[in-house]
Amino acid sequence: TQALGTSYAGPWVDPAAGTVHVATTTPDKVRGPMASGVTTVAVDRTLADLEGLGARLDAAGLPADVATWYVDVTTNKVVVEAVGASTDAAAGLVAAAGVPADAVTLTTSPDAPSTFADVIGGNAYYINQTSRCSV
Repeated sequence: TQALGTSYAGPWVDPAAGTVHVATTTPDKVRGPMASGVTTVAVDRTLADLEGLGARLDAAGLPADVATWYVDVTTNKVVVEAVGASTDAAAGLVAAAGVPADAVTLTTSPDAPSTFADVIGGNAYYINQTSRCSV
């Protein structure tokens, strides 16, 4: 990432091809070790840009029918995931936050995320049946 500086837009691995990709807004400026053994991909937005768009979504306040957002470095977009069959709430959030629609992918999830267990202070938990800890 140091070789790319502020043009860094995130890495990913293609397991089928066994290749490593690194996205950048300035692929022509990549030199040295990054250029050999790693495939650079030209994109429009840096990782910082995408995270900034996500911060704007957070600042606008995620409504109950929007589960989450995350950066998808492979598409160079922010994914906004709505709960249920409609992406209307997600589209409304994107518009309210002033995030460009072309920087976003809207998806749906049948259910909202939930925890599987309560975390209660003082409760013990065991790690590999060899160590005991508590919250």
